[in-house]
Amino acid sequence: ENVSPQLQYNSANLKPFTVLTAWKEYKEKTGDHRLDGHFDTLRGLTNIRQLLKEHGVIVAKTKLSELMQTAKFDLLRKLMQKPIFQSLLQELSRAANSNYDAVGSQLSPEDLTFNNPKYSKLVEVLIEHFERKQA
Repeated sequence: ENVSPQLQYNSANLKPFTVLTAWKEYKEKTGDHRLDGHFDTLRGLTNIRQLLKEHGVIVAKTKLSELMQTAKFDLLRKLMQKPIFQSLLQELSRAANSNYDAVGSQLSPEDLTFNNPKYSKLVEVLIEHFERKQA
């Protein structure tokens, strides 16, 4: 009942700003600061997910590494110690620092665009432009 309506929808679309707004709303309604660590952790993780979607693996991994080094709350430190989190970190590291796909095959330079969604879109737009220009 104290949950913000902003957080009651598909969590796959959750944005850091939405979490921050809900956090402020919760504190105003309740005056309770015991969940500050939970909200801060959620905001940090949603920020990393948004970076992954918008800027690619390398930027997201860098931000995740920064978050891990500056972890202020027990919840985040405990989360980082879990095997599933360590596995995610290894996969991000491998994707960010590797020229190999998930099954170990070497990627061509054209395939490396999977690490950066903006670069992929740019390539798509340029190809479309020049194909249209030739027609």
